[in-house]
Amino acid sequence: MTQLRISFTAGENQGESYSLLPEQVVSVGRSHSNTIRLSAPDVSAKHLIIRMDKGGNASVEVLSSRTTVINGKNASIGDMLKLLPGSMVQMGSNTSFIIESEGGGDMKTIIPSDDNEKTALPTPGWNNDSDSEKTTMRSSADTATVGKAVPPPADNKTIGKSIVNTILQFGNKREPENVSSEETIAFQTRVASDDEMDKIKKSIRSKQRKKVILIALPLFLFFSVAVFLYFYLKPSAEEFVTWPTDSSGKFLNGYRQIAPYLALAYPNVPGCALTGDDSGVEINTRIGKLRDVRLHILGKTVKDPATLEQDHQDAFEKWMDALQEQEVTLTFGGDRTTTFLNTSKGAGVPMTSISYTRRVGNDDFWGYLFFLRNEDNISTVMIEVELGDQWRAEPFMHVQTPGMIIYAYQKTEEHWEGTSSYRRETTVAEDIKEAFNFMERKAPVYWGRIYYLLRSALIKSAKSETPDQEQITDALNMLVRLRRLQTTWYNTQRLAWQYAFRNEDKSTMNSIQAMGESVFSSEFQYSDFRYDLIKRKDWK
Repeated sequence: MTQLRISFTAGENQGESYSLLPEQVVSVGRSHSNTIRLSAPDVSAKHLIIRMDKGGNASVEVLSSRTTVINGKNASIGDMLKLLPGSMVQMGSNTSFIIESEGGGDMKTIIPSDDNEKTALPTPGWNNDSDSEKTTMRSSADTATVGKAVPPPADNKTIGKSIVNTILQFGNKREPENVSSEETIAFQTRVASDDEMDKIKKSIRSKQRKKVILIALPLFLFFSVAVFLYFYLKPSAEEFVTWPTDSSGKFLNGYRQIAPYLALAYPNVPGCALTGDDSGVEINTRIGKLRDVRLHILGKTVKDPATLEQDHQDAFEKWMDALQEQEVTLTFGGDRTTTFLNTSKGAGVPMTSISYTRRVGNDDFWGYLFFLRNEDNISTVMIEVELGDQWRAEPFMHVQTPGMIIYAYQKTEEHWEGTSSYRRETTVAEDIKEAFNFMERKAPVYWGRIYYLLRSALIKSAKSETPDQEQITDALNMLVRLRRLQTTWYNTQRLAWQYAFRNEDKSTMNSIQAMGESVFSSEFQYSDFRYDLIKRKDWK
């Protein structure tokens, strides 16, 4: 019967041989439970199994889906093939062995253990002579023990006592560290009693526990105090940020003008940076009690003659389109609103706002864009925070940012904007004269017509290359007079409506509502805050 062996020709086990015995099962792979263990990363934990039958014939079963080549052909998982002398097996890309007929040389014998694990016992360089010599030596040693009584196995305590006594017997009289005099006496006794041994063990354990406690307790106290001080002294973070204040609770405010009639209020905290000129400004500041949220403000005013012939909302739409052409990452929200500034003075100043997100470099921002017009000027303000701080800053942005835009009170009554519907075929003087004639009639029903004529005169004056400043002054003075008359009339009607409401006089309430709609006609849409109130029947 031919004896076979495994000889590794490549890989980490190159040059090593393992004999194969009849009826032996040999597993090869990276797992520690294998008979032959490899560590190559492209070898599976259980890569293959070699089985020997009674006649010494070998077969292999592939257990891995990784590369396995047998005699030059790829083998798949589950394949079972015969191995003959000369068969070549490759595992992965670098490990291979050959099946050889055993004929001497260096090799390892694979001996199965009792727990079915296979252990490789190396026998390098053993020839027949050395084997005989070692066999003779073992036989002599075995013969020497024949006839001698084998002592019964000792228990653990007896073994421990014997070791102590043996140490003392050979002159090692030094007392163990941390051992009391009573324990030393016990050690000097040739055979210590069980009670004494237990007492010594308990004493040693007790001292060890004390050492651990003495080391651990200061560390525990140190870390406890450190954690307490950290949370006690650490300022509490705001869930929603607020306007920053100084140590006395005073708001930190700063102001910057971006037009003769328009200014910006901002948190003027230490480290705040401003750049720009009177027509545009960039402000980098911070908000929150801890000033831990960055606030970025961009404000500018530009002259745009085209806006003289555009309604407020049309001008806003075109401005948004122009911004998106400049910044492709700019995306507007769907929360557009138009509010009025300085409503306690004249008709107020219309301001449209909308939320947006955009990317600047590697930073994402979220904020509000504010849009205002005056004559042929457009003013825009972008107030934004980093996108990651949106959830903390959104209440602040929604409530505080409209108030950060300040329009001059003395200019509010003179405020006017362009429109697509104005009188083109007449002169400025004709418009002013006709408006004056209607004004002299002192009838609220003509106020819409008067506003139409005055705005037509102002638009044509602004578009003129040589405007007549005296005509512009006359038109503005008449506009201020008109708005003061409107304010007086509106306040009177509001009080009358409230009185009728308390007395449940619906007839009077309906009459006042109808009169209000005729006085504040469509000419005042996006030009007077009272137009929206009357349309909503809000007289309260």
